[in-house]
Amino acid sequence: MRVLLFPSTLVGVLRLLLVGYAFHLSQLADTSPVTVVGLLAISRLMDLADGALARRYGDVSQFGTVFDLLSDLVSHSVLWWLAGFTWSWWVIGLEWTAGIAIL
Repeated sequence: MRVLLFPSTLVGVLRLLLVGYAFHLSQLADTSPVTVVGLLAISRLMDLADGALARRYGDVSQFGTVFDLLSDLVSHSVLWWLAGFTWSWWVIGLEWTAGIAIL
């Protein structure tokens, strides 16, 4: 259970909350797209930070590896969904298929 309190895991949880909030805001009519893109950009920076924290403090675990991969897949899926391309579903499916294959 100690792995849940690793700084890198906590950053990952905050990242998922931020992505969920960005998605929620994107569904509101009066939200600026710049705000949503900004939140997703912060989420991407947090992805870099959680990996750096894990390496810095030696908080490398199997759970952390899987959690990081799944949070990447979720955030990428939200980003592709919000992009609205007609082929977004194919990219999302491809990323999830590759992610599951890696696991």
